[in-house]
Amino acid sequence: MEKKKNQDNLILIVCDCLRVDYAYNPDLMPFLNNFKDQNNFSKKSFSNATNTHLAMPTMMTGVHPFSKTNSSGINNKIIGTYLPKIFKINGYSTHGITANIVTSSSFGYNVDWDSWEDFWSQKRKQSGQKYIRKITDKIPQTIKNSLLSPLRKVVRRALPEQITDVKNKVRADKVFQKLKSLPIKQNGNFIFLHLMEPHSPYGTVEDVRKFGISNIKALTGKIYDNPSALSFKDILKIRNLYRNECRYLDKILKEMITYLLEILDVKSTRIIITADHGEALGETEYFMHQSDMVSNRNHIQIPFITKNIPLESDRTYWTEDIYNFLIPSDKYKVIAEPYCVGYKKVSLSLPGIRSEYEPCIVTDLKSIWKIRGKNELPYPIDKASFIDGLKL
Repeated sequence: MEKKKNQDNLILIVCDCLRVDYAYNPDLMPFLNNFKDQNNFSKKSFSNATNTHLAMPTMMTGVHPFSKTNSSGINNKIIGTYLPKIFKINGYSTHGITANIVTSSSFGYNVDWDSWEDFWSQKRKQSGQKYIRKITDKIPQTIKNSLLSPLRKVVRRALPEQITDVKNKVRADKVFQKLKSLPIKQNGNFIFLHLMEPHSPYGTVEDVRKFGISNIKALTGKIYDNPSALSFKDILKIRNLYRNECRYLDKILKEMITYLLEILDVKSTRIIITADHGEALGETEYFMHQSDMVSNRNHIQIPFITKNIPLESDRTYWTEDIYNFLIPSDKYKVIAEPYCVGYKKVSLSLPGIRSEYEPCIVTDLKSIWKIRGKNELPYPIDKASFIDGLKL
């Protein structure tokens, strides 16, 4: 489709696990806060899901968790409103780069992009995922559940270094290098960047040099496998490593935004900087972003900063509201549901293998309640919620 002469640009940057209190700290992230203060931001934005597996499909399709599908990733049930598909229909060039395995081609995100890079697909053949799938498909579900935790520990040690090793995590500077190689025009682009900072394992390259990779790995192992063994000193180290990830992220964001505003038409370029979810750092006796937990507000609150997109700073926004700001046409707007859903896995979850989930807890920010399945969710299931009645 031929592009309009004055077609705008839209840039979505997702910083995985970025907490609002860290993101909005000018001493920690000076560039991001300067950008925030010169443009627009929300103080009250929240994720509709507690984990990347369901938070990102909601952000990228506008479909609320469990309203159409129980699985992670992009599938045929929700692809009808997938952002790159909508942008292509409307004549945009689409460019996507992700450093997160959960938003890689293994989870169906590589559809309808003019250029796509997920770094993960390059290592899939070496990772042995197809053999893991063959084995796990033959294991009864009850045994899977009882073996899930120890099996994940074993598999994690055998996975490619980019998943488990802070030293080899796909860094934002690698995403930036790829971004600079893309054939981006001055107008008519949708650009999606998913950064793995400050996602665990925490620790910058400088941290690795200073503390040693073995020490950081040992601390990371406790976070994943035995958080109750963490001492107060360990927790302080974890928070400091997380801060360092935020400082590094801020420097790369400055380089990325500066570069994009140099090559794009600034007046017609809309930018959203956000997160898929927040992160817990031990405030309520758990860490990271457990999928079945919503009790820690830091875990589900997300930064929401925009350029050339008006926001009301004191209004409460949800991931689906962000989707409405992203799409290029009112035809695809959705009715946002003001709920965050926590959930449990009902099938074996390994990197590169899609998972099935069941909701178990919900919050509307005023209260938290447990549920026994998706039929008890406080919003419509398997019904189109699009304003124009669009069917998927």
